[in-house]
Amino acid sequence: MSKAELLQRLKGWYASHKPADRTSAVLIALIVVQVGVLSSSSLSGNLLHEKTWKKDVERQRKETNLINGVAERLERRLKKKYKKKTFTEKQLRRAVQERQVLLKRRTTIQVVQPDGTKQDHYIHLYYNPLWIKGTFHDGEPGFTLNDKVIDAWLEENISKDIEPPVHANLNKVLEPERIVRVDIDGLSKTVEDTIVRVQTDALAKDGDVFLAEESREAIKNALFGANKTAQIAITRETGRVENKTKQDLGDLTLLASGRSNFHGSTWGRVQNVRKALKEHVNNILVAPGETFSFNDTLGGPVTLSRGWSMGKIIVDGSRLQAAAGGGICQASTTVYRAILNAGFKAEKRKAHSLYVSYYEQHGVGIDATIFPGYQDLTFINDTENHLLIQAYYDGFDAVVNIYGTDDGRTVELAGPYFKQNQPKSLAVSDNPVQSDEVAWIQKIKYKDKKRHYEVIRSHYFELPEYIVKKYTNTKKKNKGKQKKMHASAP
Repeated sequence: MSKAELLQRLKGWYASHKPADRTSAVLIALIVVQVGVLSSSSLSGNLLHEKTWKKDVERQRKETNLINGVAERLERRLKKKYKKKTFTEKQLRRAVQERQVLLKRRTTIQVVQPDGTKQDHYIHLYYNPLWIKGTFHDGEPGFTLNDKVIDAWLEENISKDIEPPVHANLNKVLEPERIVRVDIDGLSKTVEDTIVRVQTDALAKDGDVFLAEESREAIKNALFGANKTAQIAITRETGRVENKTKQDLGDLTLLASGRSNFHGSTWGRVQNVRKALKEHVNNILVAPGETFSFNDTLGGPVTLSRGWSMGKIIVDGSRLQAAAGGGICQASTTVYRAILNAGFKAEKRKAHSLYVSYYEQHGVGIDATIFPGYQDLTFINDTENHLLIQAYYDGFDAVVNIYGTDDGRTVELAGPYFKQNQPKSLAVSDNPVQSDEVAWIQKIKYKDKKRHYEVIRSHYFELPEYIVKKYTNTKKKNKGKQKKMHASAP
């Protein structure tokens, strides 16, 4: 083949390819120059009358020189480390070429939270060279992705911000407690065998998890070109309770939770809420057929001498007064919400006479006041197995979890309903929702197809208009100043 024919063929090949695919043509051209068939000036001046040709040739020369230089330095390092020549120059140049290709890799790491929100992290290996490591053992030298560095990135950017679930072991069932029960006349008597507690090594809590090994492999696959995006899913996992005793307590799976928030409470009220949850409600065991009594969990009178603090309570249905234990109803309200969500029926329950703003979150209108000797919160364990009640606070969030054996019942809690938005079935009934009431509908469906339907009503001395407007989207008729009520019962 003459020089003119060779030049013409190279010109046609180069012109027919896209700029991104012309590397092969440039390499062949360089080989042609090196073997002396054509001069570089002939190529640059006659092959193509384009500036891009000169740029491509120059870029390829620089890259070749870079690879050769890195390969030479690498060869010296390996020889110094192993005291002998381990790989050929050709092998090392090929390995360095692999590294150069890896440095051009990039991907998007998309972290998907349990609520569906997504956060993107952009990774370009040119700016993260430590993600690449050399493999210089027996056989062929090369470069690949560094698992340890990727794991460290996952730890720094994902793991450290995740609160993992907490699983608890139930190690012992304690002897029944002796309590002091106060009657309506203020008289007290000692009662036994009403409250049974258990001993656990932790409070079971839900948490977030992600699979580190699978996440690392997803990132590697994306960087190697299998996927444009590496998606990492963070999932919510329920805290478990495992029975370590020899007693048959059934399955202790999470049936339901109740929540409330007491942010903005006074110091004394905060102490009372936390004391009620931690020292009295937590780790109560309810046997099949037994009645849970919130007042019995308190163990006796609510007094300063028994560790309660001063807080406001509702007196005579309409005024506030400081008394020992003000705020305990935050705990009873949280327990009540767990009872409803688990599909149980409250035997005794009464709403506060005044609307309490602390109880709006997680179920406006679902509250339960208690006062030893006067008002209690109770329900019957109508399952065939034991129930375990765990309670805790997380900052200003109160949480009550009920664990037991799933008997197939399902529960639906619909609301809140006000006079303005109540369903037709309530509006035309003999007892429609009034202007000072909030209602919910609890529907329980049992495994044997039996159903329970109950309208849960909370009647208040006065219901703030801003609450009605917030949940019904109705226009405020009274443009005067609205009262925002804050009250707490013991």
